[in-house]
Amino acid sequence: MQRRLVLASAITLGGAALWGLNRPKSDQHGTPRKQPETTLASMIDTLVPRDEFPGGIDIGLDQTIAQQMAQQPKLNQLIARLLPIIERSAVTEYHRAFYRLTIDQREAQLSKHWYQSTNPIVRRDFMQFRRHVLAQYYESPIGQQSMGYQHPTTYPNYHVE
Repeated sequence: MQRRLVLASAITLGGAALWGLNRPKSDQHGTPRKQPETTLASMIDTLVPRDEFPGGIDIGLDQTIAQQMAQQPKLNQLIARLLPIIERSAVTEYHRAFYRLTIDQREAQLSKHWYQSTNPIVRRDFMQFRRHVLAQYYESPIGQQSMGYQHPTTYPNYHVE
């Protein structure tokens, strides 16, 4: 539950503490984690991993964002700028595609470009991508449940006179 609080604070506080958290290989029932198959899915899985609640991949966030890319040219351009940077960096440093890296290696790669980058444009792009992914997750019913959000059962009766 602590990691969910950290992820929830990432939206509002910038999430510098997001990196370095232990990710389980399976959930509490022993179900293996679904492995991402693309760089985009790997980035989403790194930002919103599965723990006691479903992660971004489990709720289809990778497919949702891929659909949004087709409808939103700015999002498409943003992700098109980020994916080659991540792939080149992973191949250069680990000699493997980004989606084949371990969760710790993926975190290190994203941290390198998001938090430690000296290029302000790259940092800005990663922060925009991170904000978009986290907002999409926490707007979903599963994301709201993971934060403990309770929808109001009754609404106040406002009278305007």
